[in-house]
Amino acid sequence: MIMKRYSILIVFFLSAMMIATSCKKDSDNDSNPTPEPIPVEEVKDFQTVPLTITVSIAETRGSINGITLKQAFAKGDVIEITNPDVLYEPLLISADGSADKPKDSFTAELKVKKGAELVSGTTKLSAVLKNGNNYNNGKPLADVKTIATPKNGLDQYCSWSCADFTFTSGTNSVTLTPSTVFVEFNLFKDKVFMTIGNAEFSEIVSGSRFYAVPSGTKVEIPNADFEILLDGKEKSIYHLTALAPEECIPYLFSIGENKCVFFSKGNLQYRPLDGAWRLAPQQYHICLMGKTEDVGENYADWMGEDMWTDLLMPGVWGEGINPCVTEYNYTLPIDQNGELSVPCAYGAQWIVFNRDEWEYLMDNRPDAAHKRAGAVVNGVSGLLILPDEWTAPDGFSFVTDFVVEDIEDIPNQYTVDEWAALEAAGAVFLPDCGSLFCNLIFPLSYYLLRTTDLMMILSPINYWEENGAKFGSAVRLVQLQSGNTTIKVE
Repeated sequence: MIMKRYSILIVFFLSAMMIATSCKKDSDNDSNPTPEPIPVEEVKDFQTVPLTITVSIAETRGSINGITLKQAFAKGDVIEITNPDVLYEPLLISADGSADKPKDSFTAELKVKKGAELVSGTTKLSAVLKNGNNYNNGKPLADVKTIATPKNGLDQYCSWSCADFTFTSGTNSVTLTPSTVFVEFNLFKDKVFMTIGNAEFSEIVSGSRFYAVPSGTKVEIPNADFEILLDGKEKSIYHLTALAPEECIPYLFSIGENKCVFFSKGNLQYRPLDGAWRLAPQQYHICLMGKTEDVGENYADWMGEDMWTDLLMPGVWGEGINPCVTEYNYTLPIDQNGELSVPCAYGAQWIVFNRDEWEYLMDNRPDAAHKRAGAVVNGVSGLLILPDEWTAPDGFSFVTDFVVEDIEDIPNQYTVDEWAALEAAGAVFLPDCGSLFCNLIFPLSYYLLRTTDLMMILSPINYWEENGAKFGSAVRLVQLQSGNTTIKVE
């Protein structure tokens, strides 16, 4: 009986468990189950059409600083095929970096808009080659020197394109020509105001700068009466160089607001024997150092055959005035400003500083105090002056703050070869020439102004002042920057 009672209980419990499980399932089924996703066929707004195309890069002409524009595909280059009316999106084809291949073939698929027609032999497409991810696509006035290296910059800023080509179902062939034109402005460190396209570029063009501009851009330089149309189809690289006047150092020095001059290549010299004028062969060239005699009427005889002098009395560098005057008792043609009113005997284009101009150059132009200092060139002491826009040669040392008692103590000492590098960078040197009637007593030297009663006293220790001009001194000619600067295009 007991066994039977236990069997009944087990059956009862098993039945209860089954009923409970069944109730739980019913309860679960009463909740909102997550529906299974139903596959939906993607709706395309385009159809794909195969394209086979051979792309060639046209040969470029010219180089910048020995760097030739790329003429082959490189890694990162992208060929873009476009027609916004027909294509759903531009087709971008990446080159494989074949640096020595000016031609390559590509196979890809065009995405044609739904409802648009891509007709073989009729539909026009365009192709352009862009360089990597940093191309400027022909944006104007992009200074490629902002890139790590000029070579990298030239590559990144190049852009090649072709005229529209007709799509064919077979093999398409296109030749890409430069649509970006490179321009090197080498304007003797000039302050040139240019108009490029419709935008005025009014920064200082400092030496050689390279710009990428769209083909067909017009460049105007109003203050030089110059304009040119940059045509990438005819030329890939343009070199624009402003030519300095003959016998001038091709760098500008400010002598007033918006007033600049070129220095002559040497001090003015005169030969009494035949009345000839010339500029000293070198900037450090001097004559008659240490002569003390009062030459008087025998001036020409005292000079001797083929002898030159660079020491002149005030104003005698003017046209029609006797340079052999040795006394300060002659009359000069002076205008209402107290300045010599006749042209320079060496040429009407040449002038001599007046007091205000000299003071501006020495003290008032930007960073003037760091652009002049005493120096010794090839054993000759004098004053070294740097141009407005200055880039020092490698290894160049220039000290502007020092005190010395003798020429040997001057820290700026340069050999002929060292000076050649400085001069090529635009440096001017005014040698200590002494005066006509006294020995050269360090550190004084005299340069005439275009007035009768003032001159500048220069020294290697940067001391200068005005003083009464009672004896012969040196003359350094300059030319004002002309509004008709000659621009050379290569």
